[in-house]
Amino acid sequence: MGVSEVTIELSSFSDFLYQQNFTDGSSLFILDSQKRLLAYGNPDYPHIKLLEPASVSPDPNVQAVLSQFSRFEGDKAEGSKICTPFEVNDVKQGVLHAKITPYYLNGDNDNPWYIAVVIPEARLLGDLTSTYRIGLLSVLLVSGLGCLIAYSLLRRVTHPIADTAKAAARLASGDLDFRIRRKMKIKETEALKEAFNHMGDQLKHSFNMLQEQVDFDILTGLYSYQGLIRHARASSSTKGALILLGLNRFRDINNNLGLKKGDYLLGQIADRLSMNLPSRHTLLARIGGDEFAVYWPEAGNTTQTFMVTENLLATLQKPSLSLE
Repeated sequence: MGVSEVTIELSSFSDFLYQQNFTDGSSLFILDSQKRLLAYGNPDYPHIKLLEPASVSPDPNVQAVLSQFSRFEGDKAEGSKICTPFEVNDVKQGVLHAKITPYYLNGDNDNPWYIAVVIPEARLLGDLTSTYRIGLLSVLLVSGLGCLIAYSLLRRVTHPIADTAKAAARLASGDLDFRIRRKMKIKETEALKEAFNHMGDQLKHSFNMLQEQVDFDILTGLYSYQGLIRHARASSSTKGALILLGLNRFRDINNNLGLKKGDYLLGQIADRLSMNLPSRHTLLARIGGDEFAVYWPEAGNTTQTFMVTENLLATLQKPSLSLE
């Protein structure tokens, strides 16, 4: 009769635990010192019988506690009524948070009861995990958007720098016509582009001025020695004749009449030679103080070249040259 009353009381306590409606996968149960279920409150397993060994229980929460039960069986000291919570890794449910509290009836330290509570971490956190995931995803999206914006801004800054470096390399290689054509989206980089292009224009102008001074004789306006060589190389003709003309005793004119008179005479000679060249493609140059050169790219043969030479000499021998 006593056993029946105990069973009825335990059954009533189990009914009370069932009424707590542990529908989140949690379990609350009581074990005796022989590891028998005295009370059980998980509605997911309503057919579990009381006073049977807990090892036959289908509830994985019960089995998880049994796997750690040996840690608490020897704890019978007075006052050891609250045990430290622990975690158990279950294959199906993941991490389980559990706590076992020994309860001593009437000071009987030899046969304690153990009150166990097991809650799956996923159920314990509830929507916190999904909220955390959403938050983490939001952070990643915002970070990715920030990286894209930063990359776009960086490209806006680095593009002008790269274009300027490219333009500088082209200018250094001799391509004085190269300019930065890209439209810049930032005011400062657009100003940098305009300043660089202006520098390129000035550099080309200075180069052309210098090239002109090198290619042409300042006194007569004819090609210089360097100019004659450069333009003759640029000619498409594979043949041609080079005629060299020198003025005898021209130094006497400079010494007796002065450099100004000599320069004036050189100018008249240059004009007279220019008007008697054999073709418009012929190049005339002053290659020395009193020396001239004529490059005739269309020269056909020696006879023609000799006739052109005689004609130029006859032009210089005409007495119409004046020092006034």
